[in-house]
Amino acid sequence: MPPNSRSASLFCLALISCTAASSAAETILYSTDLSDFEIGDDLLVGTDEWMGTNQDEGIHGTIEGTFTDGNIAGTLGFGIPKFTDDNFIASIWRPINVDPVAKDSLVQFSTDMAIIDSDNELYDSFYISVVNQNADMLASVVFDNTIESFGIWRYDGVRDGFHDTSVSYEHATVYDLSLTVDFANNLWSASLDNISLFDDALLTETNFEKNLGDVSAEWEVNDPDNAGTNWLYFDNWTVSEITENSSPAITFTPSITRGPNKRVRLNWPANAGETFQVEYSNNLQNWKEDLPGSSVTVGGNGGARFVDASATNIPVRYYRVSRR
Repeated sequence: MPPNSRSASLFCLALISCTAASSAAETILYSTDLSDFEIGDDLLVGTDEWMGTNQDEGIHGTIEGTFTDGNIAGTLGFGIPKFTDDNFIASIWRPINVDPVAKDSLVQFSTDMAIIDSDNELYDSFYISVVNQNADMLASVVFDNTIESFGIWRYDGVRDGFHDTSVSYEHATVYDLSLTVDFANNLWSASLDNISLFDDALLTETNFEKNLGDVSAEWEVNDPDNAGTNWLYFDNWTVSEITENSSPAITFTPSITRGPNKRVRLNWPANAGETFQVEYSNNLQNWKEDLPGSSVTVGGNGGARFVDASATNIPVRYYRVSRR
């Protein structure tokens, strides 16, 4: 069975306790684990409203068993794309179209992803980009696979607007990428697993409208006549909106999913500056709080998340989250 929230519940139970009210609410705008997608080249775009460029060139699709047996993942890369101008970028996206500024809300995005290296000694870059409703690219997290600039970069949308995060990545390793975007204040934060890439950084230096059209996966080919055979694989693609409640709730329920490699991901609504402690137990009697990154302080954009990478071979684990 592909990993998703239903299968995760067979292995993990979240028990939530709060010492104070939380005043944020989360609305899922779009979420998919691709378990219902047909498998094959060129079959991602056109399914579940996904769109893209270079549609029939074998550079996007779905594949089975990439992360774990039976898992279905989306793919971007590997083929030889055809370009007609100087913008050597192939993109795939699922439209969202929401105006967070008008709704006084934040946008959160997360996905499980991996970069597969080239085997032809040619190397390209992959972007996870925030795009507005006019199809203007506002900003990106860039996974640069080239020898010269290998690593993770923040791009603010203008020429030479690349900023080194000083965080690297390993090929064929599954990561949980998370973004929180504050369109009203032109700020955003990003993390890879539980490691911060940047916090409250400038979203974009462009003058484009600050709203959300979609979050895109993009492949930038350095030489269109000599594309690398590198790939981007992704799963559990989720976009949500965080808003303030007029009547704060006393308790909250997080989303809990088991992703590729059976890692467990917790997400819950929270406000900037709040601190939470994630605890776990294997028997509902003895609780521990020694998981790496389990003390979670919410950044300026709000929303809390935690990834337990140690639960891959544990059949049963229980969680609870307390506000400190």
